[in-house]
Amino acid sequence: MMLAVRHTLHLHKRQCIPKRIPWDFVRAWKIMTESIEPPLSSKIPERPCTVVLAQDAALYETCWRDSFSQVLPKERGIHYCSVAIDTTTLQEGLDELKDDLQALPNVVLVARGPFVSLVAQYYLESLPLKGLILVDPITLNHIEAPKELETRFEESTKQHEFVEEILSGKEARTLKLEPGFVPVLIFCSFEESALQQAAQDVALRHGHPDGVFGTVPVHHVACIDKADGLVAIDILTEWIDDRVL
Repeated sequence: MMLAVRHTLHLHKRQCIPKRIPWDFVRAWKIMTESIEPPLSSKIPERPCTVVLAQDAALYETCWRDSFSQVLPKERGIHYCSVAIDTTTLQEGLDELKDDLQALPNVVLVARGPFVSLVAQYYLESLPLKGLILVDPITLNHIEAPKELETRFEESTKQHEFVEEILSGKEARTLKLEPGFVPVLIFCSFEESALQQAAQDVALRHGHPDGVFGTVPVHHVACIDKADGLVAIDILTEWIDDRVL
């Protein structure tokens, strides 16, 4: 049984923030990575995996970090970590994610947001994951989805610049990954039809009815209050038990 521990790797915590916050303000916060293991006194059997949460913080009104850190170790027996991808270029995001995950065992990555979801998909080209959970994912060939995302970011933010680069073709890159390589779960919280279609297309890209892990399930969650994180925990815990472990 692992000891309960929280490791703070940086001095300041990067908070989850509301929509349409200028990037210069977000950049002023430093990144904090936390790691919380199931408590020694817990009577809940430990699940042999590490759930790692990475978020596009500026895109959502709610943050899943608090719900995940409070519930997963104590109530689900799951080692929980959070990381922050502090860039908006694909290659730099990949480099940061590789540095963050290389020492963690049996990682189930929760990539919440279009940019982090892109990084996570390309991460799998060369490095393993135990499972992958994508929240509001897109791929580089979804043109209508980035157009919808433009309205969610201030024009001065780096996220907006990345969307512009997708639309211009500067970030063109083929995803060299076989369907069904790892178990994948998808959440969609956007109401825009193009973004909902993007999530469905990503599910088709990563699943196969005759594959080891079958088709990729897509769940719709409303990101309006803290309860959406708890709903996601219930769904992902059942999925981990059924598809990952």
